[in-house]
Amino acid sequence: TIGPGRAFRRADRTAVQIARLSAETSARSQANAIDELAARLPAARGRRPFRVDLLPEVVTAADARDHGVAGVGAGFAVGGDELRLQTVNLAACGPGFTISGPPRSGRTTALVVLAQALLDQGTRLCLLTPRESSLSELADAPGVLSSDLPGLRRVLGGTIAPLAVLIDDAELVQDDELDELLQQLVETGRRTDRSVVLAGTTEQLAEQSNGFAFSARRSRSGLLLLPDQHDGDLLGVRLAHAVKGPPGRGVLVRSGQTLQVQVPLP
Repeated sequence: TIGPGRAFRRADRTAVQIARLSAETSARSQANAIDELAARLPAARGRRPFRVDLLPEVVTAADARDHGVAGVGAGFAVGGDELRLQTVNLAACGPGFTISGPPRSGRTTALVVLAQALLDQGTRLCLLTPRESSLSELADAPGVLSSDLPGLRRVLGGTIAPLAVLIDDAELVQDDELDELLQQLVETGRRTDRSVVLAGTTEQLAEQSNGFAFSARRSRSGLLLLPDQHDGDLLGVRLAHAVKGPPGRGVLVRSGQTLQVQVPLP
């Protein structure tokens, strides 16, 4: 046996003795000694220890901005070890961005939040809502160019950029002409600074093996709301575990990189 504080270095098997910071050997005494040492060192002043914040159950848009912004792009959701407003840069992680989740997980709310953030940064929008959606309430907002298929066809015939087409309930799109138009937009979006942002139920989106929604998923970017562990397959990522919580809780995926977040209320 060896005494307390004695150890062997694995690399060269050298015996070492761990130093004590105070005569008293209790954990509390050693911790106090560390605090006293840190207070005496000028280089340590002003440095903060590594912090891991808890995600809030509910966060407003104003609260989200107060956390500060991490990255360039449209401020979208709060997350990170030290909470920051995480951004989505569609030019970098697009041209497809998929918001998925089960019913009542906050898909439409997330779509509205992202729409407002894109407008704030100067991106023009086209909106499509196959059924009633609060996204359509933005139809008259400055920067929204169309909210129907004829208007979308007209806008895409021009050269306006940056431009994003937002579709709620994307799994309900059954029009072949519209599907072809959106698929072409996804395929050319990276070089034309145009994007497709869609929201739909995880189960129904996962069943699609062709069409614009399937093509958009190849960007490996989006938001997985309240996902089960296997739902990461939708965007080609692995999730360590299922995510539980309030509506708006999920995993933000940007070009295959994941981060757990909470979407603010619009």
